[in-house]
Amino acid sequence: MNMLFINCEPDIAEEIEDYIWAHKNQAFFARTTEAAIRSLNQHEIGFVVLNIYNLRDAAILRYINEHYRDTEVLILASQEYDEIISLFKTGRYHVMRQPLHLSELKQNILSSSKCLEEM
Repeated sequence: MNMLFINCEPDIAEEIEDYIWAHKNQAFFARTTEAAIRSLNQHEIGFVVLNIYNLRDAAILRYINEHYRDTEVLILASQEYDEIISLFKTGRYHVMRQPLHLSELKQNILSSSKCLEEM
């Protein structure tokens, strides 16, 4: 399965990519909404990890909800964005708190129904 990481911390991106590749999946990384949309349109993405730093970062959720409704999304956000995220309850979203802990991310990926089918 292809996974898209949006606004991923650069210092852990390589470790994430190694982990994803070890499970015979492919990881794509995007730093902007435009790059994320391009990846979604060019590749069959089954799982998205979105790190929300500001309100603009949440805009991609609307796009995913409108065009890729079956795609599972793991949202990494600080508590201050809980209210914003609650507006997007119609998608397949999971929420984790920042800062990102790689072990929690791995567990969340493994517990995803789509990932379990393919790993």
